[in-house]
Amino acid sequence: MLYATAGTGIGGLFWKLFRHSVHRFWFWLADQVGFVVSRFLLSIIFILIVIPFGLVSRIFRKDLMFLKGGRNSYYVERDHTYKAADLENPW
Repeated sequence: MLYATAGTGIGGLFWKLFRHSVHRFWFWLADQVGFVVSRFLLSIIFILIVIPFGLVSRIFRKDLMFLKGGRNSYYVERDHTYKAADLENPW
C-alpha cells in the first residue's frame, strides 16, 4: 500500500495527465457510491422510521388533517387581541 500511495503521489506531482485521470476516476467512483448509498439509506430510514410512525399515528390519533367535518383548509381563524404580556415570554 505504501508503494502504491507513493507512486500515485509522485506520479500526480509530475504528470498532469495522470493527476487528471486519477481525479476523474475518484470523482466518478464517489458519484456512483453516493448514488447507491443515498438511495439505500433513505429507503432504510423510510421503511424503519417513517412508515411505523405514520401507522402508529393513524391508529392512535384523531383527525390530524381535519378531513372530517366538511373543512376545506387547515387554517383556523383565531379572534385574539394581542397584549404586551403576550410578547414578554413567547416560549
